[in-house]
Amino acid sequence: MERSELLGLSKTEIDALLPHSDPMIFVDGVSDITGSEITTFKDVLSQEYYFKGHFPDKKIFPGVFIIEFSAQSAILLLQHLGSEIESDTIPLLYHSDFKFKRVVTPDVRLYCSIRLIKKVSHSAFAEAVVKLDGKVVAKGELTFVLKKIDEE
Repeated sequence: MERSELLGLSKTEIDALLPHSDPMIFVDGVSDITGSEITTFKDVLSQEYYFKGHFPDKKIFPGVFIIEFSAQSAILLLQHLGSEIESDTIPLLYHSDFKFKRVVTPDVRLYCSIRLIKKVSHSAFAEAVVKLDGKVVAKGELTFVLKKIDEE
């Protein structure tokens, strides 16, 4: 996939590239992609379903969704770099090591920068930095394995 094609994708086209489905897709767009790095964004809106319970009086975007946003961004980068994900294969987040620096509340835009560290056979290693207003919200490492759906 060419750089310009990925930057111009609509939300619907991004949804089609990811192996997830609504409501578990957290990438809203791609703001930059160069070499082995991608920057995506997520609009965290107050009407989203998870804010009904997390937490009703002080809405906080769940940390696990920040990790998932990062993982989905990495999947888009892998696809861009030519790691086609076959229809019977899913990228599984095998391990994540994240540090959370700030709380994310609704009605903001998060940016996630992913840098591919290494891809070996059916595994990939990436670094993620998630920012809000230029300040780091979370950062960490992601390890993926590509696994056939019918494998145990």
